[in-house]
Parts: sequence; structure tokens; C-alpha cells
Amino acid sequence: MALQAKRYQVFISSTFEDLKEERRAVQDVIISTGDFPVQMESFPAADEDQFEFIKSLIDHCDYYVLIIAGRYGTVAEDGMSYTEKEYRYAVSKGVPVLVMIHNNRGSIAADKSEKTEESKEYLEHFIVPHRGSVKPTPLGGMGRWSVCGVDWWYGIAEAWQPHCLGLQVSHRLGYEISLPGAWRRCWRAVP
Repeated sequence: MALQAKRYQVFISSTFEDLKEERRAVQDVIISTGDFPVQMESFPAADEDQFEFIKSLIDHCDYYVLIIAGRYGTVAEDGMSYTEKEYRYAVSKGVPVLVMIHNNRGSIAADKSEKTEESKEYLEHFIVPHRGSVKPTPLGGMGRWSVCGVDWWYGIAEAWQPHCLGLQVSHRLGYEISLPGAWRRCWRAVP
């Protein structure tokens, strides 16, 4: 794959334990295009408040990729998961967001899914705003939602393959970057 002239920082957000392979697949494809993945596991524990540190990373990213599967995530004191807080922060800052939602959450293994009804409701509430944003299809032709888009990620046959997610993210980011008037981060100091 040919490298592009400009390099972008792409924040990868999801729940962690259940999506390690998927995060790695997205990270690998971002690196393969010459861009820079930004994700919490790449940084040592910070002395400052964890969410303040995450916000500072998002402030310096060109794109934000959110991966949603079977878990809502760790809930902060305010009742919202850190994953949803990251997402809302990226949107509030105008960072182009690509949301990748598992297309068949009922097929996700129990150990990678929420266990309580309350947690399942939180997850569903997080997904609902995206559900009507686009018609789910495997690749391309998705229309635009917010700044970037929402895609439903698909596996091969019945078995989920994390590399399929990586390929879809690569396809979608490549498309978004190539659009006339596509997002270009203003290289200014972030407060």
C-alpha cells in the first residue's frame, strides 16, 4: 500500500479487554498507511486525571475511530462510560468521528458481552443514535453522518475476523481523507 503525503493521528476508542484483537487490527492498518494510531494502551499511567489525559490526546488527533461491540465499558462517577465520554468529547471538539458498530451483537461471545440488564440498556442507548444514521452495508456508499460516518462491521461467513474491521476502517478513512474539503486539523496550540 502506498503511503500518503500527509500523516494523520487517529485515536482508537473502544472497550479494551473484549476488543484487543480488533484494536490491534485497526492499529496495524493505520500504521500500514503511514499514519499514527493513538490509543491508551500505548501510554504509561499518567499522574493527571485519566480523562483529562485522554482529552489532551484527542485534542491532537485528526480522526477518532469508535468501535462498539458487546460492552458499554467502565462507568465513571457521572454514570457514563469512559468510551462514551471520549466519543462525546471528540464530537464536541469537531474531530471527525468514524463509528464502527458490530453488525450482529447477538453472536458475540458471552464473555465479551454485557452481563447485566442495566449495562445492556446503557450499551443500547449509546448505539441508538447511530442506528438510523446510515443504511448498513458491508463497504462504501454509506453516506455521511456527523463529520465522518457510521459503518456496521462484518465478518466472513459466521466467524468474526478482526482483520475485516481493520480493512473497513482503512477503506473508510481513506475515503474520508480523499474527499475534497476533507478534515484538515488546524495546526494551532490546543488550550
